[in-house]
Amino acid sequence: MKSSVCIAMILAGGRGERLGSLTTDFAKPLVSFGGGYHMIDFALSNCAHSGIGAIGVLTQYLSAEVHEYVNSIEVFGQCSDKGIFMRPSGADRGRYEGTADAVFQNIDFIDRFNPEHVLILSADHIYKMDYRKLLDFHRRAGADITIAAARVPWSETSQFGILEADASGKVRTFHEKPRGAVASNLASMGVYMFSWKELRKNLIADNSDSVSRHDFGKDIIPAALSGGGALYAYPFDGYWRDVGTIDNLWRANMDLLSDPPKFSLADETWRIYTGGRHPTPSYVSARAHVDGSLIGGGCSIFGRVRHSIISDACVIREGAEVVDSVIMPHAYIGKGVRVHRAVVGPYAGVMDGVTIMENPVAGFGGGAAAKAACAAVGYGGAVGFGAVGDLGRSGDLTGAGDLVSLISPARMRGAAGLVGAAGLVGADPADPVGAGLGCVAGLRGAAGLVADPARTGAGL
Repeated sequence: MKSSVCIAMILAGGRGERLGSLTTDFAKPLVSFGGGYHMIDFALSNCAHSGIGAIGVLTQYLSAEVHEYVNSIEVFGQCSDKGIFMRPSGADRGRYEGTADAVFQNIDFIDRFNPEHVLILSADHIYKMDYRKLLDFHRRAGADITIAAARVPWSETSQFGILEADASGKVRTFHEKPRGAVASNLASMGVYMFSWKELRKNLIADNSDSVSRHDFGKDIIPAALSGGGALYAYPFDGYWRDVGTIDNLWRANMDLLSDPPKFSLADETWRIYTGGRHPTPSYVSARAHVDGSLIGGGCSIFGRVRHSIISDACVIREGAEVVDSVIMPHAYIGKGVRVHRAVVGPYAGVMDGVTIMENPVAGFGGGAAAKAACAAVGYGGAVGFGAVGDLGRSGDLTGAGDLVSLISPARMRGAAGLVGAAGLVGADPADPVGAGLGCVAGLRGAAGLVADPARTGAGL
């Protein structure tokens, strides 16, 4: 595909509220996945392999961080004819008020390429897809809009846009996140191939609709279907997961560890390109035990790791046990810590003796938290000595949505034993690992933790 045939627009501006404090001060497209990758890597890599020459990345929340990261991925200068174009809200454009509005505000940008087709993508999906096959299907069907679709469990249909299509793939009905019973479990993947003529017309009409939410799933697709547009469903039978919630993010990471893996990052024929990664080799102590796990670069492993993903530059101290968990980059797991079925965010510190795990009462005993799959410590979070992961019920911690708990840095600042300026993480200053590698855990001396050694243990 050349840019005159098809260009891609990647929606990468959301705040990611469903990921809780993993995205409080961190851009959702950059959330870690699989030890050394980021969410946005998958849409970008699919575009590169599919030969898409021009890619617009639409950003809003913490856009500067996303721009810096995407610009660090050198491969796109080699694979694309025209390259990547960062399109933040603001400046000559207003605030993006929805996914459709974000593309509407970039009509002039798209017109510069005069494309036949425009591909709309999300930045928080994990999958590999050759978009050339999607375009071929779209052309053969004579479609105005083609929606990539995958089967999902019937119990999860309320989380997606659900399609009903005939044998040719023509869409007959579409319901965005239906609450009641449905006749189909064919779900929209949030991957849309439009003829540019049709999309341009639909965006202009939607912009003038005073009651529209300016959303593709809620407004653009239903309006096109009711208006007699030719909508088709492209069946996709490969691995795909929307990782916009902590629950789904954890499950997708665990899928990498199944035997055989449900999704592999080791396919050299379809590499996932990533940026800003220059890790040193990891060190695994003779006293450590690692089983069925993925270990990133630059790690120091002294404890036990089982069926878990340890991202780049993490420290797992002596006596620690990490099971069925995802430890994101630069996190520190202290001595004797137990982490079971949890996501520990980047630059987080879990101090000696702490236990973090899903709460069997809040997690599986009914009520709003019953759907929880794991516990979570947010970006830059810190959990002090003696804390136990009865996380759904602790007064200092907070339960949220589809997870048992969320520990935010704002609520845990000044946790006992943290000394930011000295680079210590609840450790004896004579301890070379605690002092030397403590800062690698992301405490960084300026993460809202105790910066003055004299105030160790004091709340800020």
